[in-house]
Amino acid sequence: MNVLHVTPYYAPAWAFGGVARAVTDLAVAQVERGDVVRVLTTDIADLRGGRIATLDEMRDGVHVQRAPNLLPSLRARYNLSTPIGFTKLLRAALPQAQVVHLHEFRSLEALLTVRAKPSAPIVLSLQGTLPVETGRSAAKRLWDRLFGRYTARHIAGVAAVTEIERAQVEAYWRRLKLPVPLVRVIPNAVGEDIWAGLAHPQLGEDIAALRRRFGIGNVPIVLFLGRLHERKGLQYLIPAFGEALRSGADAHLLIAGADAGMLREVERLIAAQQLGERVTVAGLLTGRERIAALAAAEIFALPAVGEGLALAALEAAASGCALLLTEGCNMPEAAAHGAALIAERNVGALSRALQQLLESPNLRHSMGAAAQRWAENTFRWKKVAEQVAQLYAECITLKGQ
Repeated sequence: MNVLHVTPYYAPAWAFGGVARAVTDLAVAQVERGDVVRVLTTDIADLRGGRIATLDEMRDGVHVQRAPNLLPSLRARYNLSTPIGFTKLLRAALPQAQVVHLHEFRSLEALLTVRAKPSAPIVLSLQGTLPVETGRSAAKRLWDRLFGRYTARHIAGVAAVTEIERAQVEAYWRRLKLPVPLVRVIPNAVGEDIWAGLAHPQLGEDIAALRRRFGIGNVPIVLFLGRLHERKGLQYLIPAFGEALRSGADAHLLIAGADAGMLREVERLIAAQQLGERVTVAGLLTGRERIAALAAAEIFALPAVGEGLALAALEAAASGCALLLTEGCNMPEAAAHGAALIAERNVGALSRALQQLLESPNLRHSMGAAAQRWAENTFRWKKVAEQVAQLYAECITLKGQ
């Protein structure tokens, strides 16, 4: 199948988190199953407005074309693209595409794509971004008033990452008084680089190097892996970790991720809790260092709201971490599989859950083993790519009727 992905960011723009990672891993898995895959994106590289210099390349078998942003600072700070020449690239790519796959709904790239009126069906992945309550609420409401209905009526199918997101999609389209598109629940998955890295013979050396680099002794590591943003919940996790230590727990909190506006507050909270020797802010970790952090950790903590299906949590599960999540992570299945504790999003509840896990090595190890089994059986991109291909086929059939 000839597939065209349209996304605001793509590898190596890892600072933008799960969306960039998910579309990249999906595209590569599609190439491996024999599809011809092209990606149209922009040149944004990171949350500081950096650019990716290569505008046209073959990357892991995927043809990637990037439109340069006129104002990259808008993309980095306000999630607003200004891609120069995007429409020209789109018009050149559309005649070959059998399906167009949009990633994110409220974006200039998505709007320009539906305005081009492709003959191929349009499939949408939202990655948890549909609710207006989960960040940039005023901007989302304005976008919906101006462009929401116009964009929504061109969508043939939606790949929802959870049943919760399926319900959100159905409610949104009904609110617009539009027919609900074909919706299939298709999860994200764990990248093959993670699976390979976890089996790499040098993993033990990488873990030891990570502990040396950040001065982490022989204590359990609690890992936070994600953008430093209010929505991710560090304002609760850091004081909860402090309470757990004061109650007798022994551990080190490793915070890894790009700054999305909360770094100063994180540093203030660490100082206020007097946790300077027990908390490390590592910045964005990539490659073998990211895998080493996942493998070294015994507990993965994400007290977030508004998640779609957090890739970092899936990676942590694959690594054998016990998961500490909140309801806003939208992963009740993790608890059902014995892989997670689901805590309320407040300091007291998170502290009690941390104490429970840190005081019982048997509990966290059994949860980690359950998490790893769940991930191995469910979150592989080869399986996901086949599910996406089935959705594409259904949308093509409906388009032809």
